[in-house]
Amino acid sequence: MGRMFVASLATLGLAGCTGSAEHPILNQLFTASRLHDTTTLNGFSTVDIDPQKQGSVLDFTIISVTPESRAPLVNESAVAQMSVADPRHPVEAAKFDGEMLSKDVTVDATVRQPDGSSTRKTYVVTLQRVALKGPQGEINGRWIVTNMKEASTSGST
Repeated sequence: MGRMFVASLATLGLAGCTGSAEHPILNQLFTASRLHDTTTLNGFSTVDIDPQKQGSVLDFTIISVTPESRAPLVNESAVAQMSVADPRHPVEAAKFDGEMLSKDVTVDATVRQPDGSSTRKTYVVTLQRVALKGPQGEINGRWIVTNMKEASTSGST
């Protein structure tokens, strides 16, 4: 009985951690967007959420995270370069073979509308990063926010 209780607690703990790895980058996205801090956003996101037009995410809960999908890195892209950007150790993504990894994170968010009212919205946020293969081994880029849309629509924000 005691072991079953401990196993149940462990399972609940793991279920509560869904999306914990994604939470910091989403928090950074929503905080920088709320402040309209485009300098910060340009370091990790191709998405710009204008609080004067689209509102501000005040808080959010991660509902689900899709498994990572992989696709060959056909040519160097801005996302690939942003993913491996490091001024101390510059990397030219175009000089490496590799893959683009993608995953979608669905969030339930409280949004303050430009008129001051609050509403709940569900967003799907796409994260991408590169995994490059080079002579010294693999270089794993960091996650970049590349798209955000309301779950019920197909347009980008």
